[in-house]
Amino acid sequence: MKNRITAIILFSLFLLSPYPLWIASPLYAAERMLTVNGDMFSPLSVGAYSSTQLSGHSCKLFGILQSAYAIYDFKVPKYVNSFAASATVKNPREKNIDVYLYNYGTKREQQMLSKPDLDSEWIRWESVLVDGDWRSRSPEFIWATTKTGALDFLGPYGVIRLMFYADGGLPPDEDEIYFIDKVSLIWSEGIDVDSLLQALSSEKVWRQGDFLITEGIGLRPQGVPPAQARAMAVRAATVEAQRNFAEILGEIEKVKRGSETTTTTTATVRGARIRETEYLEDGSVKVIAELPLSTLK
Repeated sequence: MKNRITAIILFSLFLLSPYPLWIASPLYAAERMLTVNGDMFSPLSVGAYSSTQLSGHSCKLFGILQSAYAIYDFKVPKYVNSFAASATVKNPREKNIDVYLYNYGTKREQQMLSKPDLDSEWIRWESVLVDGDWRSRSPEFIWATTKTGALDFLGPYGVIRLMFYADGGLPPDEDEIYFIDKVSLIWSEGIDVDSLLQALSSEKVWRQGDFLITEGIGLRPQGVPPAQARAMAVRAATVEAQRNFAEILGEIEKVKRGSETTTTTTATVRGARIRETEYLEDGSVKVIAELPLSTLK
């Protein structure tokens, strides 16, 4: 019952928040996971010790007399658009463990959810009673960033910081002890096209309904018969539009592979087609090209 009440309260707080964290279904769904042993906590952690419990490489989080916390840093691709977390938690005192995320954005934690020894940049994800396998659920997946800049869990270097927090108290009834292991960050590889284009600062490609749109300009060559010159200008404009799409598709492929490098090609992008051709006064040609979002799946 206590578990249910806690979940209801937390969910209500998220609904009332002006900075919604829950996400809709992405364009396509795939998950990647990065897992570390419990004893791989940050040196900035307090009251966290290596332990041979669980797998033999766990963290003992010891909130006796004063609070304790274990911080885990996850380096992820900078285009991650949403993520979840999981861990194995042994909870001998049967107390709620608090889970926080570090926010590089402008939003600060509400006083009622914060802790006196934490900076207000630490935003509480959830408080949960668990003894065994834990996976985030309030909400399960969180947006990595928001367009307003209020929430930014990636920061300038793409490092998501996850914290497990134990309140301090007098043993044996008021203190909190947890053994933490196999801490995982799970991120969605669903491509949020709008967020991706914004992150790339792309002025060449934009979204319109169910299509990506771009334009290409082709100059009319000199010393060529008019009909041939016009055809060459159309071809040049088409090649530029294809190149713009190829660059975006290369970035999307980089997200899928989790790679920092990509190969850009000017070959024909499958599914792209010319929507409109405009012949300009100076003899050049502008084409508007479209690419269905369904081709990104």
